[in-house]
Amino acid sequence: MTNIIQPKVSIVIPVYNVERYIDRCIQSVLNQTLQNFEIILVDDGSPDNCPEICDKYANSDSRIKVVHKANAGLGMACNSGIENATGEYIAFLDSDDWIDPEMYLTMCSIADSQNADIVFTGLRRINEKGESYIMSQSNQKKIHQNSSEIQSLALDMIASKPDIKIERRIAMSAKVVLYRTDLIQKYNIRFVSERQFMSEDLIFNLDYLRHSSLAIELPMTFYNYFVNESSLTNNIRKDRFDKYIILREELINRYFPAELLWRERINRFFIGYVRQAIGAIFKSNKLTEFEKYHWVKDICHNPIWKQLRKEYPVTKMPIAHRVIFSLICREYILLLRMIFSLTRN
Repeated sequence: MTNIIQPKVSIVIPVYNVERYIDRCIQSVLNQTLQNFEIILVDDGSPDNCPEICDKYANSDSRIKVVHKANAGLGMACNSGIENATGEYIAFLDSDDWIDPEMYLTMCSIADSQNADIVFTGLRRINEKGESYIMSQSNQKKIHQNSSEIQSLALDMIASKPDIKIERRIAMSAKVVLYRTDLIQKYNIRFVSERQFMSEDLIFNLDYLRHSSLAIELPMTFYNYFVNESSLTNNIRKDRFDKYIILREELINRYFPAELLWRERINRFFIGYVRQAIGAIFKSNKLTEFEKYHWVKDICHNPIWKQLRKEYPVTKMPIAHRVIFSLICREYILLLRMIFSLTRN
């Protein structure tokens, strides 16, 4: 009888319309210093040549599995990967991104040596010109090993305290994290659909942390997040603000709705995301000035801002954030337009 060796880590890669990038992504996994892995390519009904590319890889390497399914979005594709995972650990990787060779050996070794439930690393952002910078990375190794410390970690992932300039201390992305597969299966932790709630990674991480006993942050970055800058400035979703309101309510109701500390961080999360959305609207190449004005006007006119003025500690906000918040509440659209034309953020 042949002994079947359990993979150390299952790497789930959702695949949709990325035939330009998928080879780079898969090759970065095949080049890992840790070789005891399985790759689960989840073809989410991709309309290009990705299904054939996935099958070709699976036929050439027994460590690679392919799941073909009807299109249902990124979150549901990740869930299909979870259901097919057999590794001791599980990780997620977007198919237009890539990773450095030492990523999974480093993370698995740390998780093994300290019996960690979850390991976080940093996130590097790279554009089409090859320009890069570290978006988030812990400044030192941090071990969180009781419920209070893990709750503090979760809060810092949602958003920073009101008086801190950076939006959050730790990235909410599930792609820079190593998870224990048995814990995911034991508590039936799954991704929500991004078509229902934006930031499906954040909800997944918060659900997972509720069942974690030991979490580790590493002062290392291995993950390369590829950003098409031109598509970012052109693709503005009309329903984005409404989705932020829905997500805010879901986060409040899902995590200790009576605790003001959670509500404060969730409100900061919401305010920051809307501020970024308004900036994206003003910088869009696809909208007329008339459309920009009235779109932002509708956002500012929403009654949620009266509620936030009452319950959020506005006086503690960094001055730049406080100014923009005040202009939103007063519906000073032209001043907002002028400020965002002078800044990058």
